[in-house]
Amino acid sequence: MARATWFLAFGALLVAKGVVAANLDLFGDEAFYWQCGQRPAPCYVDHPPVTAMLVRAGCALFGDTTFGVRFWFLVLGALVPVGVFAIARPLVGPRDARLAAALTLVLPGTASLGLVATPDTPMLLLALAFAAAGVRAVDRGATGAWVAAGVAGMAGVATHYRFSIVLAAGLGALLLSPRRDALRTRGPWLTAGLVSLGVVPTVVFNAQTDFVPLGYYFEGRHGGSFSLGAFGEFVVLQLLAVTPALFAAFVAIALAAVRRPSADGWLVRACVILFAFYVVASPFEDSGLPRLHWTLPAFAPLLVFLPTWLRAQRAAGRRWWPGLAVVLGPIVVAFGLGELGTDRYRLSTLKWNFTAWSELGDAVEKRLAADDPPDVIVAGSYRIGAQIDFALRGRMPVYVVDHPVNHSHGRALQASLWARGEDALRAHGPGRALFVIGVHEAPHGTTEQWYHHVRSFAEWWRHDGDLRVESRFHRKNNGKPKRKIFSFFVGPLATE
Repeated sequence: MARATWFLAFGALLVAKGVVAANLDLFGDEAFYWQCGQRPAPCYVDHPPVTAMLVRAGCALFGDTTFGVRFWFLVLGALVPVGVFAIARPLVGPRDARLAAALTLVLPGTASLGLVATPDTPMLLLALAFAAAGVRAVDRGATGAWVAAGVAGMAGVATHYRFSIVLAAGLGALLLSPRRDALRTRGPWLTAGLVSLGVVPTVVFNAQTDFVPLGYYFEGRHGGSFSLGAFGEFVVLQLLAVTPALFAAFVAIALAAVRRPSADGWLVRACVILFAFYVVASPFEDSGLPRLHWTLPAFAPLLVFLPTWLRAQRAAGRRWWPGLAVVLGPIVVAFGLGELGTDRYRLSTLKWNFTAWSELGDAVEKRLAADDPPDVIVAGSYRIGAQIDFALRGRMPVYVVDHPVNHSHGRALQASLWARGEDALRAHGPGRALFVIGVHEAPHGTTEQWYHHVRSFAEWWRHDGDLRVESRFHRKNNGKPKRKIFSFFVGPLATE
């Protein structure tokens, strides 16, 4: 009965995520990954190639649609319980392994995974695969387990730069383990050799681009000064990602198991090291980009020990704690899916990044259907350019002018590499252009200069209307509705 209930809940969640994924506009990063998928390459400016490959593969099956973009991420997200089960089986036995896999539905970060097309979904699944192989390698020293860990690590570093932190945490946990003598065998070196194969394309790409992509992660995104506010925001986000009840449970589990000499001790130490790294790094993260997902590879493996811990709480008379730990997560997930799918709960901040893009695509299509359609489109930022490119399914050139957000997201170089940046625009020659500018994202303090810069790409232009999309619920500090405003200008490209 319990197993049937879980499969019913799992199926209902998967269907709900699929419906939302099919109907929710892409946000800026997803549209950019779609662009990457249209231009296969060994590496891209801010990520290795796996995310773009998955997007391209999904679109090959379901067309260039929101569901096609997200399809394989939904599939990989659905496999997270399998990854947890694989880690748990040799450590806690098949019964508790099934329970641990079932508990992925009550951890908000794992339950919602795969809803959007981001590197975090394949990265978490590969981290779980690495941990499952690592547990067997540390416990038995089997060569096959070390090779499996290497394959997972190789795919992981081809997914995201952050996977290197997962690998470092695993190595650090081994160095702190009584089983560190394993480093004298060939197994860990086989793992390292396979991982290095996954790094090669990224290293070559960085060498060809003066290490600009790598510099973004060290300076652009994580090079800020210490901020207590950023640290506080990080803590709040982590409590939201796992719920306060499960966060407390994971802390208790880590404290109880971190000193064990066995393979489960290695696993817990690796999770603690990984989480500690992000705690230390969080005050220096001032880019304003999402951090909710950072620590999932540290929390998800600890689900392995949660069934035992929950039974211990019940035995100690704290029966309310297991109920609280199990109930809070699904409530958070239900609210999130409900907001993204319907705006029902009026948490418009959550949906704001997904808002207005269909309307923008329709507005551009309307102008392309005019009697004197443009030859090219010039977008005011990489986000606008990616969304228009997706809306048009790549059927006409979309150039991107320089904008601070292109740099803060690490995408400034990519437009130039694709010959869709400012240099390529100036070299385009005569043509009629449609300029699409996000008034709401004009750089603060330098708005006039930036508009003048964009205007320099046209001989002259005329205003061709605005698109205004207001949030129905969310308001700014001054009480006015939050809105996205896109201004359209048409005119001939400057030829000098």
